[in-house]
Amino acid sequence: MGFIPRRRIIENLSQIEVFVEDTQNEYFIVQDIPDTFVQGRSAFKVFGSQFLKKNVPLKIEILDKNGNTIYVQPVKYGQGSSPKLPYRYISAEVYPPPFNVPGEAELVILGELDESKVPFNIPSQFQGTYNVRYRRKVNVDTATIINTQPILFYKKPTVSATAITTAQKKTDPPANRFISGSAVYGIVKKDLRGKSFSTGSDINTQEDTNQGGKSDTPSGDIKTETNLWKYKTGLYSKRAVLNRRGVSEERESPEPPQMEIISTTGGEFVTKMVGGDIEINNIKLTSAQKRSLSGYAAPGGSGANAGPGVPQEAVNSMFTLSSYKGRVENVISDRKLTTAKPYSVKFTGVNNQTVRKYSDIGSPKESDNIYANFTASYVDWEVPSTSSYRFDTFIDLDVSNMRTFSGDVYRMKVYGASDSSQGDFPVLLDTIVESSELLVDTDEAVFPLRSGYLQSKAHIDKYWDAYGGDNASATLQPQYTMSLADATYLSGSYDEYNTVGRFELKSDYSFTVKRDIPYTLSFNAYGKKTLKTINTGGDQKNYGKLMVHISGSDLAGDSRLNITHKTSFGQSLTNATNQKVGLELKDNDPNGIVEFPRVSHTFFPKFKPDTVKNNDTILQFRIEAGEWYISDISLRPAQDTGFSPDEMKLRVPVGVNTLRPDNFDLLLEYYDINGNTAEAITFINNVGISGSALVVEGDDNLLTGSLFIGNVQGSGIEMAGANSAYMRSIGYEGFTSASIGAPGAGLSAGDNSGFGGFMIFSGSVLPDAPDGYSGAGLEIHDGTTGDDESFFKFRTNPSEFKVKTDSFFLGNKTSGQFISGSNGNLVMSSSRFFLGGDSSFISGSNGNIEITSSNFHLQPDGDVVMQGTITAEAGGTIGGFSIGSDNLTATNFVLNTTNKSLSLGSGEDIFIADADTGIQLGSATFANAEFSVTPEGAVSASSGNVGGWAISDSQISSGNLIIHNSGEIRTSDYDPQFSGWAISSLANGFAEFENVRIRGTLRTTTFEKETVNAVGGQVWIANSTAVTKSVAAADDVILVENSSGFAIGEVIFAKKVSAQGFTKEFMTITSMSREDASSDTNMVGSLFVDRGTNELSSSFTSSITNLDGAISDVQTELTVDDNAVELDKSIIKVDFEYMKVTGSRGTTKIQVLRGADGSQKVAHSDNAVVGQLSRDAAMVASFLSPRETYTPGQVLVSTGRYIGGEGTNTTGSGYMLLNANPTTGDTPFMDFAERTGSGVYDVRLKTRLGDLSGLMRSRFGREVGISDNPGFGLASENVFLSGMIRANSGSIGGISMGNQKLFIGAGSHGNDDTGFYVSSSGDFSLKKSFIWDSDVGTLDVSGSAVRFNTPEFVLGGSTGFISGSGGAISIESDTFDLNATSVIIDSSADSGNGVIRLGGSGGPDSPTSNTAGIYLDGGGAFNVVGNSNNLLRLDGGSLTMKSETFDLDATTLVMGSANGGSLMIGTADEQRVAISGSSGELSFHNSDDNERLRLKTQTETTSYVIANGSVSNQTEKASLIQMQAGRLSISGSIKAEFDDNLTSTHLEGGRFFMRAVQDSTINFTATTQNLAEFHISSSILSTAGGATTAIKASSVNVGFGSANGIVIGPVQGAINETTGVRSENITSTNALAAAFYSDNIRGAAGSNRAAALFATDSGGKVVIASGSAAEPAYSFSSDRDTGFFMLASAGNIGVSLAGTEEFRFAAAGNFHADADITAFSSTVASDVRLKENIKSLENNLDKILELKPSSFTWKVQDKQDDVGLIAQEVESIIPMIVKETISIGKTKKFLGGDTHKTVDYSKLTTYLIGAIQEQQKQIDELKKKFEEL
Repeated sequence: MGFIPRRRIIENLSQIEVFVEDTQNEYFIVQDIPDTFVQGRSAFKVFGSQFLKKNVPLKIEILDKNGNTIYVQPVKYGQGSSPKLPYRYISAEVYPPPFNVPGEAELVILGELDESKVPFNIPSQFQGTYNVRYRRKVNVDTATIINTQPILFYKKPTVSATAITTAQKKTDPPANRFISGSAVYGIVKKDLRGKSFSTGSDINTQEDTNQGGKSDTPSGDIKTETNLWKYKTGLYSKRAVLNRRGVSEERESPEPPQMEIISTTGGEFVTKMVGGDIEINNIKLTSAQKRSLSGYAAPGGSGANAGPGVPQEAVNSMFTLSSYKGRVENVISDRKLTTAKPYSVKFTGVNNQTVRKYSDIGSPKESDNIYANFTASYVDWEVPSTSSYRFDTFIDLDVSNMRTFSGDVYRMKVYGASDSSQGDFPVLLDTIVESSELLVDTDEAVFPLRSGYLQSKAHIDKYWDAYGGDNASATLQPQYTMSLADATYLSGSYDEYNTVGRFELKSDYSFTVKRDIPYTLSFNAYGKKTLKTINTGGDQKNYGKLMVHISGSDLAGDSRLNITHKTSFGQSLTNATNQKVGLELKDNDPNGIVEFPRVSHTFFPKFKPDTVKNNDTILQFRIEAGEWYISDISLRPAQDTGFSPDEMKLRVPVGVNTLRPDNFDLLLEYYDINGNTAEAITFINNVGISGSALVVEGDDNLLTGSLFIGNVQGSGIEMAGANSAYMRSIGYEGFTSASIGAPGAGLSAGDNSGFGGFMIFSGSVLPDAPDGYSGAGLEIHDGTTGDDESFFKFRTNPSEFKVKTDSFFLGNKTSGQFISGSNGNLVMSSSRFFLGGDSSFISGSNGNIEITSSNFHLQPDGDVVMQGTITAEAGGTIGGFSIGSDNLTATNFVLNTTNKSLSLGSGEDIFIADADTGIQLGSATFANAEFSVTPEGAVSASSGNVGGWAISDSQISSGNLIIHNSGEIRTSDYDPQFSGWAISSLANGFAEFENVRIRGTLRTTTFEKETVNAVGGQVWIANSTAVTKSVAAADDVILVENSSGFAIGEVIFAKKVSAQGFTKEFMTITSMSREDASSDTNMVGSLFVDRGTNELSSSFTSSITNLDGAISDVQTELTVDDNAVELDKSIIKVDFEYMKVTGSRGTTKIQVLRGADGSQKVAHSDNAVVGQLSRDAAMVASFLSPRETYTPGQVLVSTGRYIGGEGTNTTGSGYMLLNANPTTGDTPFMDFAERTGSGVYDVRLKTRLGDLSGLMRSRFGREVGISDNPGFGLASENVFLSGMIRANSGSIGGISMGNQKLFIGAGSHGNDDTGFYVSSSGDFSLKKSFIWDSDVGTLDVSGSAVRFNTPEFVLGGSTGFISGSGGAISIESDTFDLNATSVIIDSSADSGNGVIRLGGSGGPDSPTSNTAGIYLDGGGAFNVVGNSNNLLRLDGGSLTMKSETFDLDATTLVMGSANGGSLMIGTADEQRVAISGSSGELSFHNSDDNERLRLKTQTETTSYVIANGSVSNQTEKASLIQMQAGRLSISGSIKAEFDDNLTSTHLEGGRFFMRAVQDSTINFTATTQNLAEFHISSSILSTAGGATTAIKASSVNVGFGSANGIVIGPVQGAINETTGVRSENITSTNALAAAFYSDNIRGAAGSNRAAALFATDSGGKVVIASGSAAEPAYSFSSDRDTGFFMLASAGNIGVSLAGTEEFRFAAAGNFHADADITAFSSTVASDVRLKENIKSLENNLDKILELKPSSFTWKVQDKQDDVGLIAQEVESIIPMIVKETISIGKTKKFLGGDTHKTVDYSKLTTYLIGAIQEQQKQIDELKKKFEEL
C-alpha cells in the first residue's frame, strides 16, 4: 500500500433523529459533488445558508456500501479548523479495498438550524442540537486509476533551487554479450497452461510461431524496461514515465509472470540479461504432459473414464515442439528468470484442427531428464565515466507541500528564462511526477547511483556497514550473491542470547526525512532458519527474524528493545497500530530457503519534540536469527494511484549556449493526467548559474571565451575570441618566447611554454607575451633557438614579413615563374618584370610594356586612373571586355544598350536587369528565377526575408505562422491531433484547431471528430437553422439565419434547458419569407409557424397505477399499488418527472432511472399518479412542452415534412437521431424516422441501429419482430446488401443462422426436423429427401417419386455418366454396380424380343456368336463370350460352357439329374476325373485311361488297393472309406504303394499311417491306436535322398472337428530333432496354426528352441514371430544365425550377419546401418506441397563458423580413421541437424545402450548454402566499398 489510510470514527449520522431533512439542498447548499468518487482525493463545496446557526461545526460522514468510513477533511482556507459558514471545501480520500469497497455510498451532513432565522417553529427538543440533515447517494469506484478531479493544494507548493555544474557523463557504446547453457526448463503461468488459441494465416500469422521477444501482456514491456539493469542500479536516470506507467512495486501480491525459466545448474543468469532475448531449443515434453495438454483419455478405463480413448503414440504425434524465444522481463536469481511471453506448442487433434496450446518447457523432474538448451544475448552495460573537459549545468529543485486535497498531480512543467535571453519562458523540463529515491549517492559524478541496489561486493562495502553480535564488523561479513539477484548474503555470529546482527547504511550517504510525510520502504528477501539461543538457560529455537530501523539525531529512538548494543539502533518501523514490522520464519516453516514476495511498508518517521526534519537519516536491518538474502532496497516518499507524493526532487538541465554566470527565473506548472492545469503555480526568481559554458556568446556574436580542440587535455588547438581573436597551437606563448626558448610571462621554467607552434591573430592578443601583439598576422616557429631556428612571420603592425629556412621556393618551376634560395644562392625567374618607383614605373609581361605617368595609373587594387578619352572599334577588347556595336561582353558579363539589359553570371548563378522584363536572379529564364521583380513591382522569391517574413522555396514564415505553397497555413508547432492549428487545401480543404467558435452556421458534407459531445447526449441530423431575434411565447413568426432551406408543412422543434430539465417544443411551418430574396449570400428570413399542438395528448399516456408511499428525489426503487410488470421497460410520468423503468420485482416493485430526458428529479408524495407513455410516442416524439421563449442562437431542428400517401405507402422527409442519452437506459442507438402525416406525432421509425431494447413491445418492434432483451443490432423495414453478411446466430426470413450454417427448423443435417440446411463445409439437405454430404461426396435423393423433367440431362463426370438426349439414354462407366431386388427391363415395344449387348463394337450379336462380350435377349437366350475357348451360352434348351481353367468354389455343389447323371473333368479316353451320380463313385484315370483310384459311397465292405496301375478288391479287409448319412468314415488303414518308376527324387517306400481318433464329426478308427504313423521320405526335400524321416508324427493326435477348428499337436512324447514338420499345441479358433521346424530352415540347433516360421492372425495375414539377431525368425541354411528378425519394438525389422545386427528397417521409414551405405545416388523429398511454416534461415555463416571440423579414430568399426563433426558440439549450435538415433550391432554393444547421436550432413548442406549466400553478400558489399574507394 503506497499510503497509510486515514480513518474516521463511524458516527452513523444517518441514524440520528433530526427535525428537517434537507431534500431540496436549500439549507446546506452542497455543490460540485462528484458523481463518482475514484481512488484518490476528491473535493466538494458546502456553501451553507443564512438558516444555519453560525459557529456550529458541521458533521460530515461518508460510508461505503460495507459501512466503512471514507475519510473526509474540511479544508482550512484562512478560517477555523472546522467548517463554519459561509464556505468550505470538503476533501474525501478513497483508498483501495479492503479499506473502501466500490459501489453505492451515502454522504450525510448534519447542521443546526437557527430557530430565529427559519420561517417555522422548531420544537424545543430539536433546539441547541443538530436538527437538519442532508443526504445523498454517491458512487465509489476503486478500480478507476485516473483521478480527474481539479488539483487543489492544502498549501501552496514551495520550491528551493540549487544550481550545480558537474562533469558530463560519458559512455562508450555498450557491447552485446552472448551466453548459452543447457539443463533448463520452463514453467508457464498456471492459469494459461493447456489453454489453446487458433493459428493460421486467416487468423493471425504471428501467432503460429514462438519467435519474437515482445511481451504478450499489455504491461509486459513496461515491466521489462523498468527492470533494466541500467535503471535499477541508478547508473542511468530512469524515465519517470516508466514508474508512473508501470506496475507499482508497493503491492502485496505481484502478478505472476507469464513464463519462468529455471536453470538446474545455477550460475547461468545475470541481471544484465533483463531486456535481452533468450532462445530455448531442444524442447521436449513427457508423454504425461502431452496427454494432459491433449485432453484425451487413455484407452480403457472404467466408469466416467470408460471408452476407447486415444493411444499414447497417437497423442505424441499430435504435437510439434518449436523453439522458444522471449524477452527477459526480470532475473530473480542466477537460476531463475521470467519472461513476459508464454511458450506454446502446436497441437493437431483427432479433428485435424490445429491450435497452439500454452505449455511448460520440459519437466522439472530430474528423473524425466528432458531439459532444454538455451542461448541468450544482452547489452553489457558499463558504469559511465565523467568527462574531463565537458560540463553540464543543472538546477536541482526540491518541491515540497505538494499534498492535494483534490486531484492528483501527474505531470509538472518547469519553465526557465535567462536574464540574458530576450525571449519568453521556454520549457526546460516536462516530467511525470514521482517521488524521489532517497537511497542514492549524491556525489555528482555518479548521481543518481542507488546505494540500495547491491550490484557488487565493492558496492556493498562502499555504502553499507555490517556488525555481528559483538558489535564488531569482523563477525558479520556481507557477501555479494546471485542466489537472489544482486543481493547481499548476511550470516554471522549472532546466535547467542540477546545478540543481533546489524546491516546499515553508512553515515556518509545519509538522507533527509520530514515530519508528517509518509515514506515507503521496499526490498526483496530470502530467509533461512538457524538455531538461536532464546534464554539464559541455553534453550534454542530454530527460526529466523529480520527487523528494520531508521536512525538519526532528530529522530525518536526505540525504548522497547531488549538486546545488547541496543543504543546502536534507531526507531523500529511500525504499522498503524504501533506494532513492529519485519520478516519472520517460524519453527514450523520449511527448513530450506524461503522466498518472500517483495516487501513493502509505508510508515511515518517519529521525531523528537520540536523537530520537523532529520538530515542524517540512515536505514538499518536488525538480524535477530537466521540467514538472510536482501536485494533492491528502495526508500522514497509514498505515492499511490490517485495520490501524488507530498514532495519530489527534480534535476532541470540548463542549455549549453547560455551566458555564464547568469540568473534564471523559473516557473512551475502542475497538471493532472488529462493535461488540465492546477490553479496554483510557483515562481522562483534569480537562480544563479555559475560554471563555464561550452560556447559563450558575447556582444555582436563574438567568441569571448576559448574553444579547445583535441583528444588529449593540454594539446591540440585553441581558438579564442574577445576584443581580439586568435587561433594557436596549445602551448605556443608567442614568437619571442619560442625563439629564445623561455617561458611566457607569469610562467616558470618547466611550464608548458617557450614551445614552437603556430598562431593566426587579429587584434591585441597575448598581452603578457614579450612580443606585444597588435594588428593581424601569422606566425609559425619550430621552437628551436639560435641560428638553427626556422620560422615564418607575417605581421601588419608593425608591417613585417620574415621567413627563416635553410631553403625556400616560391612560385611554379614548371611555368618558369619562381623565386628560390638555397646554399647561399638566390634565383628569380619570371616572364614579367617591374621597374620603377611608387609614382612611375615600367613593367613588362607577355611581350607588352606598360608605362605609368601622371595621367595614367594602374593601382595595386586593379583600378585604372586616367585622364583623356578611350576610343575603340567593335571587335576590340578592353580589360578583358569584348567591344561590340551595342554591347560590352566578357566572361559571365553582357551589357546591351539595344535591349536595355545587364547580365552577370551564367546558369543558376546569374543576375539579369532588363528594362522590359525586370530584375531576376538564379535563372536566365524570368519565370524560373529564384528571385525576380517585374517593372510593375511584383516580387517573386524562394528565400530571404520581407517585413519580418522569412521566404523559402516553398513557404513564408514569421514567428509561429507558416504559409506554404502547397495551400497550407499552419503554426510552426502544429503536430496533428496534439498541438497548433492548420488550414490546408488538401482533400478539398482541411482544417484542424483546438477550439473553434462559429457565430454563424457550420455547413459540412462530412463531419468527423474523435469525440462528439451533445446536450443531453443526442445529435439530430436534420435540416436546421438558428434564431436571430428573441422569440416570445406568443410569437408565431420567428426570424432565423436561413429560411430558404425549409418548406411549408415541415415540423420543427426547439430544445431548451429549463428548471425541470429539457423542454422540447414542436412547431409546424405554415409559410416562410426571405429578407432579401435576390441575394445569394443573405439567407436571413422569417418562419411562420403553428405552435398550437404541443401538449402530449391523452392518447399517448394512460394512468396505470399510483405510488404506494412517498419517494425522495434520488430513490430508484419505487413501490406502486399494482401492475408493476406492465410498467417494465416503459417510460412513466409521475407529476412532471419522467422516469425509465429498468426492471420490476413482483407486482408492486419497479426499478427506475430518474429524470429521463432531462426532466428534474424531485420528491413525490404518496398516491401520486403513475402514467405510462405510449412507447411509440416516447420513442419518436420524446416529451413535449408548451410554448417557450427563445433567445438568439436557439437552434431549430426539422423532423421532416409529410408529402403524401397513406398507410405504409406514405412519402415524406425525416431525420436521423444519434442518441447516447444516459438517462433513458436503452441507448446508444441511431434512428432513421420519416414523416407519415402532418401531425406532430405522425412520425414513424423506419430503422434503428444500436441498442434495440427500447423497441420491445412498441409498434415498430412488433412489426420487425423484436423479442425480449434483443441487445444490440439493426431493426429496419427492409435491408438490402450487396456485400457480405457475417453473423454467428439469428435468422433472416425464417432462415436461422448459427455455427457456420443456415437452416430452417432444428438445424440438423439430413433430418425431417430441418426443412432446409446448408453449412460452410458444403453440406446441404432438404429434410431427408435431398441430402448432400460434402465429406464423402454423396447425394441421397428420396421420395415417392424423383422426376427430372428435361429434354437433356447428364449425371456423372466426363468418363462415367448417365445421360439422356433425343429420346435416348447413354450409360458410360468403368464399373457399373446395380443393386436391386428386381431389375425389370420391359421390351414390350419390340414384342418382348429386346436385346442387351455389352462389349467392344456392341459385343456378340446372336446367341451363337463367338465375338467377345455379353448377349441377352427377351427370348431367354444369353451368350457370355471371352473367346471361342472360354464361353457360357444358353440357346433354347442347350447350355454350353467352355473354359481353359475352371475354378469352382462352393460350400455345397448340387448337380441334380433324373437319370443320376455324371460329371467328367478332363478328356475322354485320357487323364480325367469322373463322378457318377448313379453309382456314387469317384474315379481317377491316368493318361493311359487306367483307373488309379475309385471311391464309393456304398456300404459294401470292399477296400480298394491301388498298385501297379490296377485296382483289385481286397475283400478280406474292412471298408476303407465310405460315406454314410453325410458322414465320412475311414476305417482300418490306407496303404499307398507306388510303382517302380518312381525314383529317389520322388516318393520311395512312402508309408501313410493314421492313429485312430474320434470326435463328433469325423471318425478315425484303427485296430490298434498306436499304429498311426505318417512317413514321407526326406528325399522330398533333398535330392541327395536319405533314410531319415522327413515328416513324422509319432504318438501324435491329429484331430479334425475340434471345438477350436483344427488342432495339430502332440499329446505326449519327445520330438525327433530331425522332424521336418512339427506342430506343438498350437491352437487357432478360426484358422490353421502350424509351426515348422527343420535342420535346414531353423534359426539354430536345439531340440527345444523352435522358431515359428509363420502363423495366420485373425485377418488371415501371415505372421512371422519376432526372433532375435542370434536366432532370426528367417535364416539361411548356410548360416543359421544370419537372417531377418523383428524386434520387440513394433515396426522395427532387423537383419543379422553371423549373429550381429548390421542394419535395421525402423519405424517412420527410417533405415539404420552400423557401417557405410554405398549408392549411385540418393534423393530427399522436397516438394513444397509436403511443407508448411516455411521460413528463411538466418545467421547461417555465424553458425558454420562456430562448427569445429575434426579428424578422429572410431572406437568401433575396426578403429578406422575418419573426419567429420562431433554431434554434441553441433547440437549446441545447430540442434536441428542432430538426432538421437537407434544403436545397433557393434555400436550398440560398445555403448551398452539403445541410442546415440548422429549428424545429418545432408541438412548441413542447407546451412552451407545460406552461409555462402551471406558471405557472398558481404563480398559484394566489400567490393562495392572497394570500388567506391
